[in-house]
Amino acid sequence: MIYYNPGSVCAFWKLQGSVAPRAFQRAIVCSVLAYLYHLLYESVRYEISQWEPTGLIQGETTAWTMCTSMLGFLLIFRTQIAYSRYWEGLSLVEQACAVWLNGCSNLVAFRSVNPEKSKEVEEFLHKLTRLSSLLLAVSMAEISKFDQGSFPHLSTEAIDPEKIAWLRGAPSKQQVAMQWVQKHIVEGHRRKTIDIEPPIVSRVFQEFSNGIVHISEAKKLTTVPMPFAFAQMAWIMLVAFSAVGIPGGLAVTLPASRAVAYTFLIVFSMWSVHLMSVEIELPFGDDPNDLPLQRICVDFNLSLAALLEPEAQDVPNLVMDLRSIPRATVRFPDARPPVLVLQNSQFLSPPSKSRGESMTMLGQLEATSALPSRDQQRRASRRSSTRSRRRSVAGEPERAGSDGQPESANEDPNLAKERAAVERGAGECDVEVAAIAGGPDADPPTLMTRGDQECKGCVFQQCSASDISCL
Repeated sequence: MIYYNPGSVCAFWKLQGSVAPRAFQRAIVCSVLAYLYHLLYESVRYEISQWEPTGLIQGETTAWTMCTSMLGFLLIFRTQIAYSRYWEGLSLVEQACAVWLNGCSNLVAFRSVNPEKSKEVEEFLHKLTRLSSLLLAVSMAEISKFDQGSFPHLSTEAIDPEKIAWLRGAPSKQQVAMQWVQKHIVEGHRRKTIDIEPPIVSRVFQEFSNGIVHISEAKKLTTVPMPFAFAQMAWIMLVAFSAVGIPGGLAVTLPASRAVAYTFLIVFSMWSVHLMSVEIELPFGDDPNDLPLQRICVDFNLSLAALLEPEAQDVPNLVMDLRSIPRATVRFPDARPPVLVLQNSQFLSPPSKSRGESMTMLGQLEATSALPSRDQQRRASRRSSTRSRRRSVAGEPERAGSDGQPESANEDPNLAKERAAVERGAGECDVEVAAIAGGPDADPPTLMTRGDQECKGCVFQQCSASDISCL
């Protein structure tokens, strides 16, 4: 694969991996043919003009348009298919590497922490990473039809050399390497090198199985090329139009210079599109525009080597007291007021309060996040005010609530204030915000409007629904 800077103009003047030289050669040949056709037409122009009827010219124009449209459709369709094959191959290979690496990471996490098995665990992990690297190398060799040695993998010197030599001549290297990995995992679980329950270990087998499925799907891109009938007709029509149709049609309708120039541009463009599709429809190869399989293998091996580092196998510890964090702020989207703001982390884990009281505070936070959104409150208020106006115009009494009181008496004061603002024709009413601050001894949540200058029991001066912060 060719890496380049899309923002640099100089990057597009490279000839390596470009289809421009091959398209240029074909365009030059067709331009010469256009000039020769023009000279031939000029020599017999007078004789042709005596018997060529107008209807024949119109029929030729219609046939020319239909054939050109068909050729353009074939070129565009093949280019789309080739582009989809290219990205599908890259996606399948990357997915296979991701699931295999995830399986190895799970086994590293499942390793036994028994000090007596430290040597066995180390040998198990080193053998696992080497077999996984070998599995990717033979898989890449199988989908690209290259030799296994063309793809980098971790050293196999510590593995039985007779087994490695036999693998090079095996008919299905990928399945053999996969069988070795699975057998190694089973033996590690039987010896308690992997300290985890069998149902959880089955997840690792699923990850490696998914990787084999992705490689099998990628293999079809190599074994099944573009259908021959489609590729044949596209090539025949392109050659016919490039050699006869385009230069001949332009030679009899335009002057020599314009016929040569237009022939060059059209033929160059059509052959460039065709060659691009041919270049990328087989993504697993050694061409400059093919997928970087070697680089993918290198990245995979580096990730496996990182899993063997002692620093990667142990979880880092906390080196700071959580109560020393200056402030913790909890934000919700605009559509879910009120918003709770915590002044510091002591509110979440106060040393002077019990665990039950701390969980009560967190419960208040969860309950607040489940309140109806501002839009829902506004729509409910508008529906209530509309029903009230309709009943007042019709002379009907106001409908009573569940407790026998009018609906306006049972309405939430905050909704009533918002409904009153809507009925007055005002814009968006103030968003109500709940703020908690001051540590564990602060008062319960108090409601305030955005226009208030100071929150009750709070050090905040202004509160915003989108970004609550202490000013």
